[in-house]
Amino acid sequence: MPEKSTERSASSPTRERMIRRIADALGRPEAVFRDQGGPACGSADQGELLWIWNSLTDHADRQRILIYARAVAAERSGMVRP
Repeated sequence: MPEKSTERSASSPTRERMIRRIADALGRPEAVFRDQGGPACGSADQGELLWIWNSLTDHADRQRILIYARAVAAERSGMVRP
């Protein structure tokens, strides 16, 4: 896993908009997506996953991630995609 860069952890208007959008989409407070050194009940992982997703510009790459995520979710929960 890549190390966090100073640029990534620094506050920026783009990062703040992304945090706001993620929080709104997941119905969670923005604060849980900010790295404050404490446990955030998996929200930091969710934020990182969405950060990575946003960095993928190739449709085929996103499809590979979705296929993998669906397979893991189905294996763990018996979830069947509609």
